[in-house]
Formats: sequence, C-alpha cells, structure tokens
Amino acid sequence: MKSKNWVNRQKNDQFVKKAKQLGYINRAAFKLEEIEQKYKIIENSKEILELGSSPGGWTQVILNYNPKTNITCFDLLDMKMNNNGKFTKNRIISIAKYFFHISNILLIIFYLYPGSIFGCFIYNDCKIQPQLTSNFIVSSNHVYVFIIISLTGFIAYSKKSAFIRIVIYLFFISVFLELAHIAIPERGFEIKDLAGNIVGVVISLIILLIFKFRKKNEHF
Repeated sequence: MKSKNWVNRQKNDQFVKKAKQLGYINRAAFKLEEIEQKYKIIENSKEILELGSSPGGWTQVILNYNPKTNITCFDLLDMKMNNNGKFTKNRIISIAKYFFHISNILLIIFYLYPGSIFGCFIYNDCKIQPQLTSNFIVSSNHVYVFIIISLTGFIAYSKKSAFIRIVIYLFFISVFLELAHIAIPERGFEIKDLAGNIVGVVISLIILLIFKFRKKNEHF
C-alpha cells in the first residue's frame, strides 16, 4: 500500500514531471540548483567528493554548473550514466581496497603475535589487552575491528561476484584467526572473541542491507 501511494505521489509531483522534461535523473537536482544559486558552492570548486551519489541527480547539476571540476562520486549502488559527463568512483574504491588489504595484513600480524602488541606499547606489558569499551556478552574490541574491516571490504568489492567472495573470506578469517590462538604462546582461544568477530561481520552485512534498501526506496 505504501509503495502504491509513493508511485501515485511521484506521478503527480510537479518536480518529477519537470525533471523528466529537462532530462534530469531525478527531482533532487532542483534542491542542489537552489543551494547553488544562493551560495555558489559549485562554481568555484576544483575538487568535489560526492558521497551517496546514486542515482546521479546532484552529479548532473554539478557538471552543468562546473563542467571542469574534478568530481569523485561514491555509492554502493550504480550510477545512471548520461551524456552530461562521466561519473567515477574509482578513486574511492582504490582507497578502500588499499585500506582493506593493509588492515587485513595488520589484523593477521596482531592476531598471530604471541601477546598483545598494543599492551606492549601502552602498558609495557604484552599480556594486557587494551579495551575500547566494556565487553557485552561478546568481545567489544573484536566486534569493532571486524565491523570496520568488513564495511571497508564491502565498499572495495561491491560487485556481486567479488562481494560473495569477500563475505566468505571474512567469515573464514574471523574463525580461523581465533582458532589459531590455540597454538600460539601467550594467546588463548576465547569463545567470546570468536563470537565478537562473527557478530562484527554480521552487523556490517545488516548495515549494508539497510543502506541498500533505503537507497532503493528513497525518493527525493
């Protein structure tokens, strides 16, 4: 019922009709036009980073007002291409891939080190593991780490085939690294740590699904 009401509202919306007449991707273009006419934020900009850029309504306006600007667009959803310019998110994807690979290398080093590297530096005691927050049933540190790594991986490898491999990899590494503690001196297997790793991956998946659902059903 809600979806039907939205469709009817879109059909009768004067800005939706006007956007189609002018060749805009969506009605959101008029919002940015109004901002630009008042504040002139696009006209003199050489570099623009647009987050949440799909489907591309604001990107159209940016390129119309300043076609020479270097704009980097990023979104988990695909952009709608048109003749007004090129939409690219390669730069953000490259950064995400770089961060994902480096963070995974660091994760493996910290996990397999016989003791706490952070404890060695902060407390001068490699047996102490610093806590960001108190544990809540599962290990909070492990949840935070795997949320960051998982979200970065999802951003870096958002295409379906690569995305599935990343999900499988994240669940594998979350289990494997904790099991490896059984054989490492000064480390020990903890079920709450293992659960924290897995919960971090699951929370990231939920965040991604919510984001995609909201973007898919978003109207401007």
